[in-house]
Amino acid sequence: MKLVDGTTDSAQTSSPTAPVCVLLPPTAAERLREWARALGVDVSAAEQFQGSAHRVPLAQVDDGRISVVAFATDELGRSIAVQLHVGDGGVLVLCPEEAMGAIREAVAPVDGDPEDGLAAVLLLFAQQSEQAIQRLSTVALALDQNTTGLTSGAERRAIS
Repeated sequence: MKLVDGTTDSAQTSSPTAPVCVLLPPTAAERLREWARALGVDVSAAEQFQGSAHRVPLAQVDDGRISVVAFATDELGRSIAVQLHVGDGGVLVLCPEEAMGAIREAVAPVDGDPEDGLAAVLLLFAQQSEQAIQRLSTVALALDQNTTGLTSGAERRAIS
């Protein structure tokens, strides 16, 4: 899937024949409407999602157009809200710069329709979440083994 930098490329001059993935930072509200129209994305949903702070995942489907708020995970395990809007012309992604590199890598090899691009990004987020859980699990086990007291959790399990 072709990647487009929505802040530097214009929707009027870009007339893609195949689905594209347009990346925009959340601060590029003026370009949001332009790209949403060009990609056939639900403009009102994109603007509504843009105007809200999100703390939980969210999905909306209207007449084949999909809008999703999902969460990427950075190296420290912090969540980063990402908006994904799917239309006939491609996927519009609104995310901070720190999430764009991983999204580019996930979407670039996709050879399919816009829904395939959405699936690639959601799979990336699932893998990032799994890695964060593994890191936290390792830390929790290390803390459990070092717990002081009558008997630590690891020792209690060995006794049982």
